[in-house]
Amino acid sequence: MKKIRLDQFTEYRFCSNLQAGPKPGTAAFVVTQANGDNGYDNHLWLLEDGQVRQLTSFNESNFIWEDEETLLFASLRDSKDKEALAAGEERTAFYRLNIHQGEARKAMTIPYTVTGFKRMKDGRLLLTIRYHLDYSRMAELPEQEKQTLLKKKKEEQDYQIVSEAPYYFDGAGFTNGLRSRLAVWDPKQGTVDFLTAPTFAVSGLELEAETNQVVFWGADFTTVKEVKDGLYRLDLTTKTIDCLIEPGQMKISFAQGYCGAILAAMSDGEKYGAGETP
Repeated sequence: MKKIRLDQFTEYRFCSNLQAGPKPGTAAFVVTQANGDNGYDNHLWLLEDGQVRQLTSFNESNFIWEDEETLLFASLRDSKDKEALAAGEERTAFYRLNIHQGEARKAMTIPYTVTGFKRMKDGRLLLTIRYHLDYSRMAELPEQEKQTLLKKKKEEQDYQIVSEAPYYFDGAGFTNGLRSRLAVWDPKQGTVDFLTAPTFAVSGLELEAETNQVVFWGADFTTVKEVKDGLYRLDLTTKTIDCLIEPGQMKISFAQGYCGAILAAMSDGEKYGAGETP
């Protein structure tokens, strides 16, 4: 067997986020490959009729199927969006792409950092938003107050404030003051409706589109996050949240609605500690 050369690592391709399309025999997925800038590029690819082909050439990895021929994905392409981000603002731009017509078209821009999204039955989007307790509220402020907050953000960018634990994660960097919040985007009204409190950190979720309910897990905290998340069920129609398992009891890896109940993978960690298999 020949030895692996150093330059071969840049030739490897990694597939992820496989999503079956509404049409049988069709699926979209992400291909990740190292680039020449000591980083990685992510492109959307299509599997159709047993053949695969690349759909996008920008850096995209977060997408959903809207219908049999349309993908909705987040991407940073527009110069105005890039300038706004460089100035310290938060925003996520979405594009639509017909898999048979080639060119993607900008669909909307949301004034927050969207890390995940799922399509609801009525066409609205269930979002997970990377929310900073100090700065993400600028989208809700008048222009003068927004500019004042942007100035404060720039003045503090050369150092990190550590006031809670955990404050750092591998692959994410400093996370002090950051939370993952649930929200609903209404494309007709152009509004974001937050469903969880600013201090609540959502660790994972599954949407039941047919019942309009969300099963999610996470914990609310201001200084120290509980290692073991709580399990919750959210009714998107009434916006009511039921706590099924209180934080501090179980370490939850997965949960979703199943036959009228909830199927979950979790452990109490009493035998092997934090690394116990769920």
